[in-house]
Amino acid sequence: MSLTEPSNSNPPDPPLRRLLRLMGARPDQTISVAGPDALDLMISLCRAGYERVECARQATCAGADETSDLLILTGPAEALGGLAARTAPLLRDGGVLAAWLTSVEDDPPIRGALLVHGMEIITSALDIMGGLAVAHRVRRRGKLALVG
Repeated sequence: MSLTEPSNSNPPDPPLRRLLRLMGARPDQTISVAGPDALDLMISLCRAGYERVECARQATCAGADETSDLLILTGPAEALGGLAARTAPLLRDGGVLAAWLTSVEDDPPIRGALLVHGMEIITSALDIMGGLAVAHRVRRRGKLALVG
């Protein structure tokens, strides 16, 4: 198995595959999944060759903060904002939060949760082919970029 591409022996379902491609996911990254379908999603990711996958319920301590490269939210649209509020601190600086939405009106609570946790969205992508998926790359406010 390549370290840069997941195994094709058990590919994830097409919407998940599209979302992973949209997020730029790599098997060597840490992926956290949260929500009622987290366990099924975690198993699909592991079967597809992603080895650093975990279920996330909420960030509970400073030691758990900034550990995930990718955070995928699942569940009903009305719960995504609260789920983002509980788990967004798990994202590292430059990490990506992604979710499947029912409509674009489901995104503002997610954006609000990121702002509350001191994160700004530096890029966003919306995928209408993969079941209305959104991905936001974030930067923690107050972080200085090194010029080299």
